[in-house]
Parts: sequence; C-alpha cells; structure tokens
Amino acid sequence: MMLPHLNTLTAGQLRSPIWVYDVVGQKMVWANHAALSLWEADSLEEFCQRDFSQDQSEAVQQTLHGYLERFTQHEQVDVWWEITPKGIKKRVFIRLSGVWITADDGIQRLAMLLEGQYSPELLNAGDIPSAAMAVLFDRYGTLISSNPPFQEQFGADVIELQSILPQETGLSYIQSMGSLGHDIELNTQLGMRWHHAEVSIQHSAGQHNSERAPYYVLTLIDIQERKLREIETANEARSDLLTGLLNRRGLLQYMSSHKGDDYTLFYIDLDGFKPINDSYGHNAGDELLRHLANVLMHQEGKKICARLGGDEFVVVFLEALKEAEIRLRADNLLYDLSRKVTVANDCLVRVSGSVGVASAPQDSTDIYELIVQADAAMYEAKKQGRNRAVLYQSGMESNMLRRTQILQFMDGAIANHQFELHYQPIINGHNGQTVLMEALIRWHHPTMGPLSPLEFIAVAEDSGKIANLESWVIRRVCQDLPVIRQNFSDDVRITINISGAHLIQPDFVSKLMSLLAEYQCTPQDFVLELTESVLVPVIEDNNSCLDELVEQGFQLAIDDFGTGYSSLAYISQLPAQFVKIDKAFIDRLHQDQNTLLFIRDLCHKFNMQCIAEGVEQLDQTTILNGADILLQQGYYYARPQPLGSFEKDGACGTGTGVFTTQSRLGP
Repeated sequence: MMLPHLNTLTAGQLRSPIWVYDVVGQKMVWANHAALSLWEADSLEEFCQRDFSQDQSEAVQQTLHGYLERFTQHEQVDVWWEITPKGIKKRVFIRLSGVWITADDGIQRLAMLLEGQYSPELLNAGDIPSAAMAVLFDRYGTLISSNPPFQEQFGADVIELQSILPQETGLSYIQSMGSLGHDIELNTQLGMRWHHAEVSIQHSAGQHNSERAPYYVLTLIDIQERKLREIETANEARSDLLTGLLNRRGLLQYMSSHKGDDYTLFYIDLDGFKPINDSYGHNAGDELLRHLANVLMHQEGKKICARLGGDEFVVVFLEALKEAEIRLRADNLLYDLSRKVTVANDCLVRVSGSVGVASAPQDSTDIYELIVQADAAMYEAKKQGRNRAVLYQSGMESNMLRRTQILQFMDGAIANHQFELHYQPIINGHNGQTVLMEALIRWHHPTMGPLSPLEFIAVAEDSGKIANLESWVIRRVCQDLPVIRQNFSDDVRITINISGAHLIQPDFVSKLMSLLAEYQCTPQDFVLELTESVLVPVIEDNNSCLDELVEQGFQLAIDDFGTGYSSLAYISQLPAQFVKIDKAFIDRLHQDQNTLLFIRDLCHKFNMQCIAEGVEQLDQTTILNGADILLQQGYYYARPQPLGSFEKDGACGTGTGVFTTQSRLGP
C-alpha cells in the first residue's frame, strides 16, 4: 500500500481536524479548516509559520522520529495528546500515519499526517485516557528528556527511570518491552498507577547522543481506571459473589500454579442446608453460607478456600499433611461447622458437614481429578451417616456415579410403581400381640436391582426430593391401614419414619393433616419415628413442630436411641412416647445388661416405653421379657414383608394380632 502524497489532500477534506507535520523540519506544512480551528490559527500561513521546536522536548522529538519508522511499515498510531495552542490546553485523540511531502529543497521526505478528534463534551464524559507521556532515557536508565504530561504525573525532578519502576522490575524489562507494549504499575506522585507502556530504540544522533549509542523512547498512557475495572471484572469472574471466596474457576486458576506441590483438598457438603434455606428463606440461607465461609477462612494452616456452588465448598491446605494431621483438622472443621448460628429474624439453626479428603501427590497430581476424588469420598461420608470426614480410597468414584444414577431414576420411580412398602411387626414379647407395624420403603429398580433405603433416602434428602418420597409413603400407609387392621387388630398403629429434611419444612404438619383427612385417617393411627440427628435441631428450635404434632394426636418414637452423643442430654426435652433401643445394645445382652437396664429406668422415669430393635434370638427375648422390656422387633418374630404376605390367620399373624411360635418367620 502506497503512502499518500500531500498534493492529494484538499483543505476541505473531511470535517475532522487534519494536518501535516514535518518531523524533520519541525513545522506544520498543511491543515484543513477544522485543524486551523483546533489550533486557534488565524490562517494556514500563520499556522505554518509557528515554531514548534521551541517548546518541544527531545523526548517528544525522538518519539515522533520513532513514529516515522513505523509509518514505513504502513502502521498507524492512535494516541491521546495534549496540545497547547496559544496557551490553551486541549486533549485530543489523534490518529497518526505517514504522508510524503516535498520539502523546500525539492526533496521528498516522510512527514506525519494527523487526524484529530476533539470534543469538550467527550472529555467531560469521563473514561478518557490520559495524554501520552514521553520519556527519553539512555541505556543506563538516566532520563534525558520528558514532556509536560510526564512531568505533571511523575514530577520534574525524576533523574533515574528506576525510581518510578516497581522494586521487582529491572531496567532490562523496560528496555526489552518493544512497541507492542505492556501494562505496568509505576510510582507516580499520586502513588502506584497503571500505565500502558511502549518502548522504541533510537540510534539517530541528537544533542545528547554524539556517539550514536542506543537510547530509548518510553511512551506512557495512564490506564488506571480501565485497569482497575479489568481487575475487578477478573476478580468477579474468579470469585463467588455471595461469600467472597474463590469460585470453581478461581480455584482451578490458583491451583494451576501449584502443580507438583504437596497439598490436601477437603471437599465439604453441608448436611441439612436445604431445609433451612426452604424454611427460613433465601436471605437466611445466604447469611448462613457467608457465616460458614468465614468459618472455613479461619481454619488453622496455610490454605485457600472456594465455594463450588450451592452448599459445596473446598478448602485446600497448601502443605503436606500426615493422616493424623488430616483427621485432626477435619475434626476441628466439623466441630466449627456444627455450631449453632443465628440467622435472619433471630432464627437459631445448625448444620453439619460431610467431608471428603484427597491429597496430592498421593491420590493424584491433577487438581481436576483430586476434586472428583474428594467429592467421591464426601459421598462416602454421607453414606456413613454424615457429619464426618472420609479419606479417599480407590474405587470411590463408582459409588458417586451410582448416586448420580439413583438421583436420575428417582423421579420416575413413583410413576413407574417401583417403590413398595414392607411392614415389620412390633410384638409384645409376653403375649405375642402385635402392637405396632413399622412401614419401611423398598425400591427394586429394573436395572440396578434392589437399592438400600439408607442409600436412596440419603440421595432424596440431599436433592430435596424427600418430601415427595415420604408423602408417597404416608399415602400408601393410609391406604394399607384398613387391610392391616383386618389381618391383625383394630388397635394396631403404624410407625412411619420421618426425615429431618421433611420435618423442618414449615408446612409439614398442615400437609400431613391434609393427607390423613383425604383417607379418613387420624393422628391416633400413627407413631412418627424420628432419629436423634433429626430431633436435636428441632429441640433447639424450641420444639415447636414436635409440640404441634403431639397436640394433633400423633405419638412420637425416638429411633436408634443411644447411638448419638446427645441421648441423655435431650431425652428429658422430647415429647416422645416410645424409645427404640438400638440393635447394638441388644447384640451385647450376654456381655452387658446393665446398660439396657439403665436405659429402661431412664425411659420409665420420663414415662416412655422401650422398644427393643434387632431381636434375633430366643434367649434375647427371655432377657428382655425378664427386664420388663416387652415391646420387641426383629427377625426372631418377622422380617419386613409386603402387605400381601400378612394373610389373615396365615403364616405371620392371626385375626387377633397374636404371633405364635409356629407363625414366626425366622431369621
């Protein structure tokens, strides 16, 4: 592409100010009408007679000579300049390019064609870069010359370029920067500010360069506001807006600089967060998440914290940890997570955490794989009862894949009639009378086969599907109740297990009452079984839900009593009528009967009846009967069976609801 010649330009060309400057002769040679107005010129003749060499620093001269070299490569330069026609300061956006002129001696040489954009309204709109600052310095970093915009920002007494550079940045970095430029923070009179910097090397002779040694022209544009916005945008892209922690992208970017390092990754999923979020509102949920993020940040050790989304967090301890140290930090973390928190509207809530742990390089050196491994270990922690930490072991990923499949299949399981109820009688060991029947949900998937209730109920709780699942159970129990009473007795009641994630929902009681009314059932027909892990948070919420259930006529049973740390602390506060003694105590009857008797006496003191779970042997029934613990449940009497297996006067029961030796199913 040929550069234009001055003779091809006309004074009326374009509305934008356009003028031509002879860099070598240091004078104007042409301008259109708009340019004359911009430069406050009375005429083209007066404009061309101005002496621009008088106030032009050598730094600016060398900058312009550098531009001429770029024009020979058909480059254009866009820059903000500050001009002072007749003492009036104006900041102008200028596009620079080359143009051929014929000098007074008749020789053609390259000059500078300038097209300006100037508008006071545009300048007042803000977001306008600073005028170009030009600095000339030698190979030792000594400043030779600078223009007024540079002196205004950095001061007129700057001698060494190094004095404005960050401590970690050497002169060689600036000298090798090139015309493409870099963004760099420089030390100005206003403090550290971001600039876009470009450097060109000059070899032409000048008043300070008689030996033709190389020297440098540094051009600076103040980009502080733009850079701060870029940094803020980048931080937002890497950060979780709610908690201020890193997000997944930020975590991966941060850890990319730690390849090959030893570190330990904790993957944390909160237990019981969704019911709180649903019950108390998203503001309370957000407040709780911010609090828990703060808990993570205050854990001991050098670390980085991230929120992956929802109620899932990651803490990476940036050091090699032995297994004992990992378990100690996990215990401390779990303790801190489970402490009660006051959120919106003075609501006192508590959650816990399930933690999966994977370490580099033992488990993997890849951060993506470590996250998957720790996630799989976290799922194992949930399977084992939650509120615990599990260290990753090979093969755990397959269990996590299984969880995903269960979640995908769950929606269609009710519609496709894959769920069914089994019932297990609770017997009076003295007379064989069936007193209660426990309803137990079962799921037989066509391809996955029988699924453990512990497994799919945990998935339902975590995914928010537990309310639908338990509502199906309650409907089915209401439908089955007449048949059960026909086969046993009119006094038999059904026990139903209720999840904490369902119980804590604000409309739980009203929806439960509506379901019962739909099938003409009453609260007196049922006993609601609640585990200690469910009951403790409800008690701390002033028992409001439990008291309402009892007032409606429901009876309550504490399931798996004795397995939690809080049994003795809370039993006096529970409005329960039954306590189900965990199978672990029944299995040890031959070694330890004192614990059983202690639990019995404690329950009697609070007017609660004991139910022994997991009774499998005749001698266990003998000990229990002798201890006056008559309500018994287990394989010795009957396994959980579909309703159709309990035929009137058949193998498992009689019309009077009495189990005989011949009617027991056996283990």
